[in-house]
Amino acid sequence: MIVLRETRYRVFGSATFAGNPVTLFEVDGLDDGAALQHAASRSSTTDNVFFVAADGTPLKARFFSSTAELWLCGHGLLALSHHMHAAGATGAREVLSPYDSSSGTPYRTWQLYADAQAPGVLMPAQRSTEIPDHTHWMHQALRKSGIPSQCLYACPNGVSIVVLREKDELLRLDADAIAALPVGNNTPGALIAALRLPDGGYGFRYFAPWHGKPEDSGTGSAHSYLAPLLAAARTPVTALQFSPEGVAEMRVLLLDHAVALSGNVELCT
Repeated sequence: MIVLRETRYRVFGSATFAGNPVTLFEVDGLDDGAALQHAASRSSTTDNVFFVAADGTPLKARFFSSTAELWLCGHGLLALSHHMHAAGATGAREVLSPYDSSSGTPYRTWQLYADAQAPGVLMPAQRSTEIPDHTHWMHQALRKSGIPSQCLYACPNGVSIVVLREKDELLRLDADAIAALPVGNNTPGALIAALRLPDGGYGFRYFAPWHGKPEDSGTGSAHSYLAPLLAAARTPVTALQFSPEGVAEMRVLLLDHAVALSGNVELCT
């Protein structure tokens, strides 16, 4: 594996948040997972996107944290969209990922796009299922940690969403307490705590301590699950991700079977 170009971006920056950093590595091939993981472990950023670009063909990409391969790095995919679209350019580009640990299928597919406003990402809408049974292990774990679980939903990829009523409930959540949840053999993919905001958008926090991320400060992939649950169809909304690092801002649009995501991306100099 040869690195042809390495570029760093900060994604979802706002007046109170510097942006979530990610490194893009353009490489000559994606077959050597061990080499990709080694490069990611030596990267200056926790999240990394390795991609192969060839004219006239879909991009191919794999996503790695410092310690493991990821099925998706949403803010990295958005950085890649900005990276591939020159200023003012429009159009679409498909991205294929050869990693899928859950189903064994050869590829996942996303779409990068750029319209008159800004580059963005089109992701499949992931539908959730409510868990009304309050004896469910996640309900019990949340109660033991003092987290009010008004509504709990199960999503694909082991993601759970707890929908809260009040903003102060969301802000009071403690990452250490969530990391200590008694999950037993039911290791989650992530726990997302969310609430509807008065302007039609939604706020959320994202926790994945079981995979090395006690709390993520700027998460793109979460909207595959959150938008179908909390956003009105075909109505652009602003989503706010709260964390100790500040408030990240994202623009989300729920379509029939997909979620369009865009946000601020800045090149690290």
